[in-house]
Amino acid sequence: MPRRSILVLDSPDTHWTSLIQEYFQDTSSQVDCFDAAAPAGQALDKTGHDLAFINPKLLNLALTQKLLSVRQTRPDFRIFGLGKAAQANKIPYSALFEEEISLFDFSKKVVEAVPLPEAIQVVVVDDEEAIAAMVCDYLKGRSNPVFQVRYAKNGEEGMRHLTEKQPDVLILDIKMPVKDGREVYREIQAKKWNFPVVVFFDAVSAHEMLEIRKAGNPVVLEKGSRESTMPEMMVLIKKLAFFG
Repeated sequence: MPRRSILVLDSPDTHWTSLIQEYFQDTSSQVDCFDAAAPAGQALDKTGHDLAFINPKLLNLALTQKLLSVRQTRPDFRIFGLGKAAQANKIPYSALFEEEISLFDFSKKVVEAVPLPEAIQVVVVDDEEAIAAMVCDYLKGRSNPVFQVRYAKNGEEGMRHLTEKQPDVLILDIKMPVKDGREVYREIQAKKWNFPVVVFFDAVSAHEMLEIRKAGNPVVLEKGSRESTMPEMMVLIKKLAFFG
């Protein structure tokens, strides 16, 4: 999975900068933040960013022209406007963030604007069949993109799925028979498989979580939390499928 690079032009003490950094902290994306147009333009030349978040109050003519040029030559390049001043700017923003919003609403707006693949491959490994069925059934009913979902009822069966074909995103329970999620995650790390993992847990101890953190840094989501409801889960999977 390619590592995405993100350009941010904004004052470092704003709501937007902290929100953007929080949004990307559980991905493999590189976030480059600048508070002046000249170094931002130099970084854009050097890195070839995939997305740009721009406060138009900090733009100069050179960077404006550069952004317009990149947008013309690279159709998948996305530019997001920060603040009300973006309305009057001539840059073709993919989306505008004019007011302070929640992390979920921010995430939803970003994933609606990026060029997602036509299909997202998901593997769900969970011995709680009712929870797994809820996740699988919800995702299978979506379109634009479609979700191609495979299910495994324990870690051993899950490893067979992963060996057969690596997914875009893995949703992994921890406490399972035959082989638990900690063992699966350690094997994934040992094999250097490069796909995002969502540890979907229920009543995991601090010791068990520490074991997982020693092996790597997956996204951690508690069953029954507000963040684990199906709309939030779907937005998270889209985010991870694109940004890694």
